[in-house]
Amino acid sequence: DCDHRFCLQCLRSYIQNEISEANVLLIECPDRNCKEEIVEEAVEEILGAEDFAKYQQMIFLAEVRQDPNARWCPHPGCETVLKVDPSL
Repeated sequence: DCDHRFCLQCLRSYIQNEISEANVLLIECPDRNCKEEIVEEAVEEILGAEDFAKYQQMIFLAEVRQDPNARWCPHPGCETVLKVDPSL
């Protein structure tokens, strides 16, 4: 949404680098002086389907790690996240 312009390949490389460093919850404009977030819809347009799916998976994992009430299901092989009541 900012007025900074970059070529598609530079933006793609920048976002792929952010993903590889697990910086997915807030990807900002590559301009050092700009704090504008690159929204998910723009990320989807810039990345291919495979990289976008990886990006979405990493967002999910980062959000689970940040939530103190989230727990992985203890059943082997299950990838379900459970919300626990902290008062119990």
